[in-house]
Amino acid sequence: MKTVATERMSYWDTSTLGKLYLPETDSADFVQKAVVEADIVTFRIASMNYGA
Repeated sequence: MKTVATERMSYWDTSTLGKLYLPETDSADFVQKAVVEADIVTFRIASMNYGA
């Protein structure tokens, strides 16, 4: 069920974000969506700190 919130917001996981940096066959579609999308949401699951 789409609501105003879901129509205006997209959740992008790391595989989707990667398409913006590492070209794949559908990367242009995601770049275009990133340009026109009202809100893109992602979440940092973990942070690694090496050698601290």
